[in-house]
Amino acid sequence: MNRRVLNRMVLALSSVLLTGTVAAQDKPNLTLIVPTTSATAADLIARLIAPHLSERLKRTVVVENKAGASGIIGMNQVARAKPDGNQVLVSPNSLLTLGGTNKNLPFNPKTDLMPVVPLAVSTMAVFSSPAFQGKSLLELVQVAKRDPGKLNYGSPGIGTPHHLLMEVFKEVQGLDITHVPFKGTAGMVTDLAGSRVDVAFMPLHSSVELLKGNKLRLLAIVGDKRSLLFPDVPTVNEQGFKTERFTWTAGIFLPVATPRAVAQELEQNINAILRLPEVERSLAAAGLTPVIESQVDFGRRYVAEIDQWRKVVEMAGIKPE
Repeated sequence: MNRRVLNRMVLALSSVLLTGTVAAQDKPNLTLIVPTTSATAADLIARLIAPHLSERLKRTVVVENKAGASGIIGMNQVARAKPDGNQVLVSPNSLLTLGGTNKNLPFNPKTDLMPVVPLAVSTMAVFSSPAFQGKSLLELVQVAKRDPGKLNYGSPGIGTPHHLLMEVFKEVQGLDITHVPFKGTAGMVTDLAGSRVDVAFMPLHSSVELLKGNKLRLLAIVGDKRSLLFPDVPTVNEQGFKTERFTWTAGIFLPVATPRAVAQELEQNINAILRLPEVERSLAAAGLTPVIESQVDFGRRYVAEIDQWRKVVEMAGIKPE
């Protein structure tokens, strides 16, 4: 091959590469909006997938925490965003319960947001402070019945699954335990570990290290099976009680009018990222399990669970505020 032809090929290739680089630089940032505080599971997941998503999409991906009002501030920002795929909601499934507990919710979880894919799940559990005198769910019920109104419980906010699970449990068992709502998970966990709050329903992943350090106590696992991380702790059912079945889940959502092609691109890339061994290991270390599911299946489940939790709110006698 003569030098003149080689030079032309190099120039042509350089032009293609330069054009691709400029095109990537011209793309606006993709922002992952997390409606919870930093160091929460949704935040951890968003920051874990962001660099992989950036590499695959050839554009800058940033994570932005928009916490407050039980997550409503961040959720509403994405629900009202321009449907171009540049703002993506990474939300826990507290999104499912808000419609039934908030009279003036500024968006409709069913009609203003498009579910794209789930990300990861975690088991819910009943925790107590280290100072709490009981070591089981049965002892919690006994203390609450012996001294009505003495105990309190924490939640990340009104209308969150943590709040609803305890309200349903209280209703079924006839308990008087005072609700202490926080502005997010971090403050609740801090006060629970500091014995300023007595008990709470929380995802197991929230406090694995605190449990291992004996700074929190695990009273029961919600669900049909014991936790592989803490196999000695019995389930709620094993201790003779019933509660709503609920699994903490984080998922990806877009403004409802976002083009289908944009949603499909996210679905394919995120499911591919969740299959990466290093991502699986990082999630497992935090007590989380990746979920691979199609947009169609996730969407159906999302709508069904919103309806389910409306019924739970009614059963618990919670009035929208």
